[in-house]
Amino acid sequence: MTKRPANFWEDKFANYNTDTWYWRISRGVPGTQMPRWELHDAHRGGLSPEQRLNITVLLKYIAQNKGLAKLKGVESEYGKPPSAASSPATAATK
Repeated sequence: MTKRPANFWEDKFANYNTDTWYWRISRGVPGTQMPRWELHDAHRGGLSPEQRLNITVLLKYIAQNKGLAKLKGVESEYGKPPSAASSPATAATK
C-alpha cells in the first residue's frame, strides 16, 4: 500500500531548503508513487535537471506561502475550490 500524496501546506515542508526539494524530486520518495525523475530522460517523458529545478522553486514557494495566492497579479480567488470561488459570470458583474 502506498502513502497518500503529500500536502505541501503542512508546516514541515516550509522548512525544506532548495537542496532537499531538488533531492526529493530527483531521487523520488520511497514508499510513495513519486518516481526518481533523474532516471527518466526528457525524451521518454522524464524531467531535465532544469525542469526539476523549476518544480523545486514552485513547490518551495507553495510550502512557504501556503499556496499560490500571494503571487503578485494572482487574483485572491486563485487556489480556492470551485465551490468557494465566484463564477466568471458573477465576477463580471461586480
